[in-house]
Amino acid sequence: MPYDTSHRAGQLAATLPGQIGSALPPEVAAALRAFGAAQQMTAIPAAEPVQAVIAQAAARAVQAAGTTGSIVLDAAPVAAARAAEQNTRDLGELASAAADAAQLAVCLTVDRHAATLTQAVQHKHGEVVTELAALAAELPPDVDDRAALEHGDPLRARFLRARDLTAQLALLRDLLGIIWPGAAFRTAPGSLEQAVTWCRSPWAYDQWHLAPGEPGSLAFVLWLVAGAGADAVWCPTISQIETRVAQLIEEQRLDRIAALPGRGAKVW
Repeated sequence: MPYDTSHRAGQLAATLPGQIGSALPPEVAAALRAFGAAQQMTAIPAAEPVQAVIAQAAARAVQAAGTTGSIVLDAAPVAAARAAEQNTRDLGELASAAADAAQLAVCLTVDRHAATLTQAVQHKHGEVVTELAALAAELPPDVDDRAALEHGDPLRARFLRARDLTAQLALLRDLLGIIWPGAAFRTAPGSLEQAVTWCRSPWAYDQWHLAPGEPGSLAFVLWLVAGAGADAVWCPTISQIETRVAQLIEEQRLDRIAALPGRGAKVW
């Protein structure tokens, strides 16, 4: 696989249950439980070194010979030590293989259910945006940490909640990238792709030069929700971005044709 299964499985296990736990397909939930069990495996105690056991057995034989006058060798402790040493190696290899298998199972299972997980992530994203939009309507323009602190509650509580929701939106967007680790634009993305990454309507592209802060920041998200509307703010896959960009370009082309002299509103 082109990605690190260990890192990806850890990211999925750390994020999926907390964000869309109730919407997890049973097979994905089972793979995550198995991964968690593999992560909790206890360390295998080291076996006593065989050479140490040999030395101890030899010392006992020599000590006994001081009484009997002859050395009697007993290989049983040595055989047991070799068996214990081999068992420790076998358990160690099995534990490593089980951890690898659990990581791979999470990744493969998520791959099989990527479409369902995507829908769940996007649904959760929509819920968060809706709540954020309600808060945005109650926050004054250009509110920041200092203003929220100075005014106190309820403004401060609303501001902190809006900040937490913005962080959750970023987490959901990142999660979508983990679900689709190999996704990439077919051509270098431009400004339209950048705008559509955040907003399905043309509004963000038309107003992008007025955007406050960095994309994804609290100021940016509040601006986007207030201007474009909660329904237009989305969390798309790269494939969805490319499809929507193509649609917008075609809509623009048809609008230009319709605006030609003599065309009126009719499109041929």
